[in-house]
Amino acid sequence: MFVGNFIGIVCARSLHYQFYSWYFYSLPFLLWRTQFPTVVRIILFVIVELCWNVYPSTSYSSLLLLFAHLFILFGLWSSPAEYPYADKKEKADRDSKESGKAM
Repeated sequence: MFVGNFIGIVCARSLHYQFYSWYFYSLPFLLWRTQFPTVVRIILFVIVELCWNVYPSTSYSSLLLLFAHLFILFGLWSSPAEYPYADKKEKADRDSKESGKAM
């Protein structure tokens, strides 16, 4: 749901400061899901924060925010998918095979 919300922010035609409150708390999680080095994650977080704190917004701050969002979205897109139940299923399959051999 965080990624879906973030895609909506990236594709919005105009951004208002209320939108930042919608995804501010999910931004560290989204950055952590990327495969970027930690330094890059922190830099992206600071860039997004600085862009939102420019009032009134300028074309430079808006463009920088767009590129930061696109970079984060690329990182999310290229990160490996996580299947929380895959390990449990593989373990259950191994256990059932081992118990079948024991009989």
